[in-house]
Amino acid sequence: MTSERNSDRSSCHELVEYTIVVFNNGKPRFLDLTGKIINKSRSGFCFITRYPLKSGHVLAFKSQVFQHCHGVVMWIKNIGGIYMAGTQLVGKETPG
Repeated sequence: MTSERNSDRSSCHELVEYTIVVFNNGKPRFLDLTGKIINKSRSGFCFITRYPLKSGHVLAFKSQVFQHCHGVVMWIKNIGGIYMAGTQLVGKETPG
């Protein structure tokens, strides 16, 4: 985690539904997961999830999140059995 931010953060209390791809015995497996966004900015958000994501995981959002369809996990922190993740929004913004 870095204290340098490209844009200001604001508090948020939204649920996010997303899909990630993991490999199990060399085969891709799609996992449908949820989390709770706790703060957001123009370029990303921080959220809480129960799944131990890894930096670099690409999230495909079930519904657009702040006018984006995808995000990349930039950092992850175990906070006692749940995880806090910093996510950067990627791809083109969609008209909203």
